[in-house]
Amino acid sequence: MSTQQQWAQNIRSLGWFLCLIPPLGWLMALGFRKSVVLTLLHPDSYPLSPQNFTWIDYLRFLRDGFCALGVMSLYFMPTLGLSWYLGSAQSHMNWAEICLGFIKYAAASLSFPPITLGSVNLYYQLSIPGFHLSLAKGSLVIISMLLTTFVLPLGYMQIGKRGKWLDTFNLWQVFNTFLNNPKGYLLAWRDSIRLTLVALSLGIHTPWGIIWSYQGIVWLFNQLQAEHFPSHSFNSNLVDSSSPTSYSLNKYPNCISRLGVPVPIWWRGDQID
Repeated sequence: MSTQQQWAQNIRSLGWFLCLIPPLGWLMALGFRKSVVLTLLHPDSYPLSPQNFTWIDYLRFLRDGFCALGVMSLYFMPTLGLSWYLGSAQSHMNWAEICLGFIKYAAASLSFPPITLGSVNLYYQLSIPGFHLSLAKGSLVIISMLLTTFVLPLGYMQIGKRGKWLDTFNLWQVFNTFLNNPKGYLLAWRDSIRLTLVALSLGIHTPWGIIWSYQGIVWLFNQLQAEHFPSHSFNSNLVDSSSPTSYSLNKYPNCISRLGVPVPIWWRGDQID
């Protein structure tokens, strides 16, 4: 089996997890991103083999996915606390009820963040007696959620330095990363949104498109700090920096190629023997 076929099979396998068991597949996709980041920035120390993934690999991706979810949870906890504080009728509850209610609310919000992080607020607003957010309070919560979402990739970018999840909470480095290249970070966000929209437009192939888009998003953000790593880091066979013109898997629409952003090289049959 060729290198291209092996990579394609690996991505297909992760896509099947996302398709059949979305929460599990999403966690694996998050964990796989860590492997991609370390391979991009430290290709000699963390080579990512194109050989078919084993169950050990999947379990490692799942472990790292739970770690990534933990980071996300802690980043969003102030926003969730703000929302619960503003929306719940605390005057009619004792401290035990307030704490238990918040735990249930936060757990529901973070159970599958791509869907539940915002929708749980709507559910509580419409269905849970005693929870109400006015337009002004709801707007404040939305702004807080958007700001947290905007900052979160800066935290994840710290993983590439040492491979340590605790580095995501080094707030000095997080904000210093943004200040070093604010324009580049905004452009990375712009192209990441484009990649996400393309992935969501692939119809029945959306799960595989999401796996693909995650790798492009990883490249977009982490290339901002490539200057701090060996010059050959981003020249590995994992990602190609040119705009693709053809794909070995032609079932993916050519609209992907119009974005002009880097894509995983395993989608390009013209680049790999």
